[in-house]
Amino acid sequence: MTIWQALGIPQTTDQKEIKKAYAARVKSCHREEKPEEWAVLHDAYQRAIQYTKRQEKESDLNGSRTVPSPVKPVAREGLKERDGALEKEYGQLETDETEAQWQEYFARIRAGQERSRKMLTEELPERLRGLTLQGEGTQKKRWEEFLQSELAITLYKEPEFWRQIGEHVRAQEWSEEACRYIGRRVEDIKYEFNSRDYPELWRVLDELEMICLEEALKDPLRRTKITLRGFGLTILVFVLIGVFVRII
Repeated sequence: MTIWQALGIPQTTDQKEIKKAYAARVKSCHREEKPEEWAVLHDAYQRAIQYTKRQEKESDLNGSRTVPSPVKPVAREGLKERDGALEKEYGQLETDETEAQWQEYFARIRAGQERSRKMLTEELPERLRGLTLQGEGTQKKRWEEFLQSELAITLYKEPEFWRQIGEHVRAQEWSEEACRYIGRRVEDIKYEFNSRDYPELWRVLDELEMICLEEALKDPLRRTKITLRGFGLTILVFVLIGVFVRII
């Protein structure tokens, strides 16, 4: 399959036509629903854009923008140095991919997906349990270290990663400071991934923001209850002491 077959258009140097074809096809293979098809289409789009840039560069070097160039330029007499410079700047000039290369590409995608699945189902739950058991440092500090870890960075764009964090925050009584820190980190992630390409991720992040806000507001109430409970126990102790003194 060539990049032009993936885009569904004939070979062209018109970037507008390439972008139009990509926009039309990407609607039917959403990144989160069909990751393999999206990866092929996106790769074809990037290669096609690079191809148009190479043709433009070649035209400049030849002194004209109207000289047509093939998809696989053949080094001509006196132009080997030029072609080498183009390859160095833009990568390989070939745009066709063999079946073996596509299979290898898909295999890498599947391996990455399997790695993410294992991290979500095995490593992440264990790390979240470890957060509640750590005795050193403030709760906010623990979350800072966790959300900057290699595990977290690898899973940032996985909705399941943030969903598990939401369940954990709701189940545990984290401090207001920790909850507000998580909420701010969620806002940062939203800036990195737009809602159009990652609708499910944004939905989960919105839910997590609400959870963090609710838990942050609960924390002062929990502290107040603990204080009142301690105050009540103190009064009870004094009353019992008074009763005991009177009896004596």
